[in-house]
Amino acid sequence: MPLCRTCGFSSATHFEEMQTNTIAGRVALRSRLSELDTLISSLTAERQRLQDIADTIIYPVLSLPVETTTEIFRRCIPAQSNLGKSSSEAPWVLAQVCRRWRQIALSTPHLWQSLFFRDGEAPIELLHLWLSRSGRLPLKLDLASVDPSRAASLMETSLLHCHRWQDVKFGLPSGSFSGLDLRGVSLPLLHSISLHSVLWTGEPIVDIFAITDAPSLRHVDVSVLPHVTFNVPWAPLTTLTLLHRIPLTQCMSLLEECRNLVNLTVSTIGPAATHITHTSLEILTCDLGEACVLQHLTLPHLLRLTVTRVDKAGWYASVFSAFINRSACPLQFLTVQSIALGSLTFLAAFLRAVPNSTSDVELAWYKSRL
Repeated sequence: MPLCRTCGFSSATHFEEMQTNTIAGRVALRSRLSELDTLISSLTAERQRLQDIADTIIYPVLSLPVETTTEIFRRCIPAQSNLGKSSSEAPWVLAQVCRRWRQIALSTPHLWQSLFFRDGEAPIELLHLWLSRSGRLPLKLDLASVDPSRAASLMETSLLHCHRWQDVKFGLPSGSFSGLDLRGVSLPLLHSISLHSVLWTGEPIVDIFAITDAPSLRHVDVSVLPHVTFNVPWAPLTTLTLLHRIPLTQCMSLLEECRNLVNLTVSTIGPAATHITHTSLEILTCDLGEACVLQHLTLPHLLRLTVTRVDKAGWYASVFSAFINRSACPLQFLTVQSIALGSLTFLAAFLRAVPNSTSDVELAWYKSRL
C-alpha cells in the first residue's frame, strides 16, 4: 500500500486516523468502546456466575470426615517409606493432590513414623524434615551411609529423636559406631536394634557401642559388626543375633546372661567352652563347624533348629545325636542347610538322630567348587 507523502503512514492508516478526527468518527469510536465495555461487563458477570457454581461443587472424596480420610491415608502408605522414592510414594504424593489433602497428610504423624533411608539416594535434610513431621510417635528407622563424614551427620540427626526410637537399624562404615554414643541416654521405647557395617576399612578400627538405659529392649542383631566391643542390657533379651564367627567362649558367657532368650542365631569359632543348660531357648540357628555350639548346650525346650555347613556329616551326626539325647527336647522343625554333595552317604546317620517329635525336616545341598 502506498505511503502518505505528508505523514509517512500508509494511506489506509492515515485515512482511518483522519476519520477519527471528524465528529462522526469520534462518535463512532466512543460507541465502539461502549459496546466493548458492555461485553466485558457481561463476560465478567458470566465468569463470576460460573465460578459461584464451581465453588458449590464438592468432590465426594473431599466430603469425607477428616478422620475417615486420615484412616485411608494410614492404610495406603507402605510398611516403611523409602525416602529415595518418596516423591512417587505415599505419604508424599498425598500431600500434592490438593490443599485439603496436604493439610491432612502434614497433620497426621502416623504417616511419617516409619522410614527407610540410604544416604546418597536422598538428602539428610529430607530425613530431618520427615522425622519432624512424625510428632511424638515411636520411630521405626532403617538408616545407612557408606561415607564416614556423612555418617556422622546421619547419626547426629537421628540422635535428636533417640528418645522415640522403637525399632532401629543402622548400617555404618566400620569405625563409625562409636558416634552412636548411647551411654547414659534414656531409650524408653527402644524394642529392637540392628547394627551392621556397610564398609570395612583396610585396618581394623575397634568401635565401642553401649546401651545402658533401654528397659524395653528385647531384640538385638549385631551379626555383621567386626571389631566392635559392645554392651547392652542382656538379661531382658528374647532375640539375639550375634557376631558372625564369635569366639565360642564369649558366646557361652553371653548366653549365661541372656536367661530369657527365646531365639538365638550364632556362628562360633575358637576352643571349647564351658557347658550350660538354657531353659528358655526355643529357636536356634547355628553352624556345625569345628567349634559347634551344640556341643556345649543343653536345650530342654528347643522347638526349631537350623544348622549349616554340614560337610562332614558322619562326625556331625554324632554331635547332633548327643545333643538331642542330652536335651530331650520336643523338637518340631529341623532345617539342615549347605550340605556338601559328598556327605550324602553319611546323611542317614544324621537323620536317624532326629527325634520322633519332629514333624518337618528341610534339607538343602550345595555343590562344592573344584
